[in-house]
Amino acid sequence: MPLEFRPEFHALCGPGSCASRTRRLIMFRQIILTPVLRLICFAACVLLWSSEPQVLFAGGEYTRGSDTVRLTVDSRWPGNSHGGYVPLRIKLTNLGPEQDFQLTFSRNASGSFDRAPEVRRTVHLDQNATRDFTLPIPMVSVANSGELKVFDGRGREIEELRTSHTLPQFGGENARASILVISADDIDDKALEPFENAAATECAAVKGLLTTGGRHGSGQIAESDHLVVPPVNLPESWVDYSGVELIAISWTDLNSKLRSLERDALLRWASCGGILIIYQTEKPAAELTELHQLLKLDSSAGKLWLPVEVPIIETTITTAKSFNMGVTTSRRGMPGVALGTTPGPPETEPGQSDDGAVNHWITDGNAPTYRDYALGRIYAFPKKPFPGTAPDWAWLLVSMPQNQTRWSARLGLSSRVAGTDFLNFLIPGVGSVPVHAFLILITIFTVVIGPLNYYWLRKQRRLGALVFTVPAIASIACIMLFFYSLVADGFSIRSRVHSVTFLDQQAKSASSISRLCLYAPFAPSTGLKFSSNVAAFPIWPQQQHFENGVVDWTGNEQRLTSGWFRSQTFTQFLTIDQRDERGRLDITPPASADAQELTVSNGLSWDLEYLAVEPITGVWFVGEKIPAGASAQLKRETAENISMQFSKLSKSQQWDLPEGVRDPSTLMGYGGMYGRGGYPGAYPGGYYGYGRGGYYAGSQQLYDGQLKRYQNGTSMIQTSPAIQHVEWRNGNLRNATSRHSDTARPHYWGVCGKNPGVELGVQNSIDQGSFHLIFGVL
Repeated sequence: MPLEFRPEFHALCGPGSCASRTRRLIMFRQIILTPVLRLICFAACVLLWSSEPQVLFAGGEYTRGSDTVRLTVDSRWPGNSHGGYVPLRIKLTNLGPEQDFQLTFSRNASGSFDRAPEVRRTVHLDQNATRDFTLPIPMVSVANSGELKVFDGRGREIEELRTSHTLPQFGGENARASILVISADDIDDKALEPFENAAATECAAVKGLLTTGGRHGSGQIAESDHLVVPPVNLPESWVDYSGVELIAISWTDLNSKLRSLERDALLRWASCGGILIIYQTEKPAAELTELHQLLKLDSSAGKLWLPVEVPIIETTITTAKSFNMGVTTSRRGMPGVALGTTPGPPETEPGQSDDGAVNHWITDGNAPTYRDYALGRIYAFPKKPFPGTAPDWAWLLVSMPQNQTRWSARLGLSSRVAGTDFLNFLIPGVGSVPVHAFLILITIFTVVIGPLNYYWLRKQRRLGALVFTVPAIASIACIMLFFYSLVADGFSIRSRVHSVTFLDQQAKSASSISRLCLYAPFAPSTGLKFSSNVAAFPIWPQQQHFENGVVDWTGNEQRLTSGWFRSQTFTQFLTIDQRDERGRLDITPPASADAQELTVSNGLSWDLEYLAVEPITGVWFVGEKIPAGASAQLKRETAENISMQFSKLSKSQQWDLPEGVRDPSTLMGYGGMYGRGGYPGAYPGGYYGYGRGGYYAGSQQLYDGQLKRYQNGTSMIQTSPAIQHVEWRNGNLRNATSRHSDTARPHYWGVCGKNPGVELGVQNSIDQGSFHLIFGVL
């Protein structure tokens, strides 16, 4: 019945006030209660409809479900501030009929700098089957978010499975080292605070933000960049780890709790330049036979483990939330350090914290040892290094090669923004304007269309025909110029590759780092194709950036299509590859240290233009022009002459700017990450500016990267193959070099006449200006 006629209302109020109160209640219900009830009902429906709670925070674990499909995605991952691949760890269950599912990660953005590549992967699932896999997202722009969509076998999106993900942000100038801890134990964030303090301070010191007297410069360093994951459902490809600087795992977890593919991925990642920390070995790594077998090292590998030398720091070291060396300087919450300061009176004894407890690894019997591992390095701790102290981690980071603790410094680039030396690595004679040929053709055209044409028509008394002959001759000239430029570039893909390849003949593996440049008059419609074990990082010219492209991981490969490789446009990548290699170089050991000749057999698949072998420490033999499958007699040579020859060979194919373009570093002013400036260029013309996306001249570039350091290192082969690191001596930072661990074994350096197995992304190409350096362990 209507509310005003209810008996209880008449009993509570008199006849004069009942009607007004009733009207007020009706108005209250219409204005307030109805929207509130509707909102409550809507929320209840959402909760009943959704099988799992919505995850609102970024970088977390998501679970979604539909009638026949269940999806779990974990997007948490450290590093990748300047590049690499972020793996979306996915578990997909199919409760319906057998079918193919396509997973697509993309970002719809209108801003030119907010675009991200579309990443796809197609998986086949039987009914009631579950599959664990990853979808690696290449970080090639400043964009760091997108949506993951799932499509069924009919190409229809399963909207209930759509999730949004925020990936690592762009690190800027002051990106620091990140760490991934794989542990079955419960390691909390507090146990990683000492590492975070040390990593931030080490980055600030090397970048020059903190110098004598305290703070200097500007910029903010991330206070934390770590993740702890259990040793289950880890990626099975080393490419998924490519954006992380350090990975720590206990010996028990590495040896017994990982599947073979997961363990192999970690070791491949280490050989490609990563820093792997193995802790709780219980005994020195040199005595751990099982570890040597796992690393595929011979019985003599124990002597290659070296102790981490503690740098001489003539300042007081104390530990607190932010540690210091003489003076504490904190900035924006970042732990402070002042280098080059005058030592003050010691407040604590060396190796002790403020409360007097021993906290240094060396005094606690946990001093680490290390060995180089192809392009990377492995550290071993007898005990657990966590939490340690900030000085402990600082000493460890400083003992590492200088340009290996930060991703952009190690590779010399940031694949998320433009670089500064794109023009230094073009293909000689390709893509440039043939100025002299065009001048000759234009001169001939001018003479023919003008005086000759006029004189001939006048002689024929047909000057009126000029209105027909002039456009006809002009059309013919344009067609000739077009076909000339087409023939000049050719119809084939041109390539230029510089690479350094580490060969481990005992492990039968090869690790390569290479820079490649591609040019095609007509780019193939299929784009570029790399295997799943190749990490490809694009290199952008200044004022350019990622625009569009698709990465398809279906099968055992990655296909880059729809914009990665364009016609008549230079395309450059830095690639890292880890592959199996059964080829080997065999030697007949010299009878004595005074031997003048050495017999070698080239069992590799490539001709060797130059070869230098060191079978005994300090004794070198060299040879030239050794074909694949042939034997040769090498002559004894001094290390100084070998270094000069390597320097000559590398300079014959050195990186240089095209003719007519000036060095940008002399003209580009400091302007920060997105500052102004620029330099005029003539290739093919115009002004190469310095706008947003440019990595300013003071930043790392490929000249400082690992590839170029090894190439330059052969010119110092008698002392070091250019493994650079930082030492703190008397409170100051200084550069130092040391020999690669594997140079303690019989080894060789060589220059290949052909590509030593480096993938180019295309099937066939004409090679120009390439240089391939190999380092092998006998």
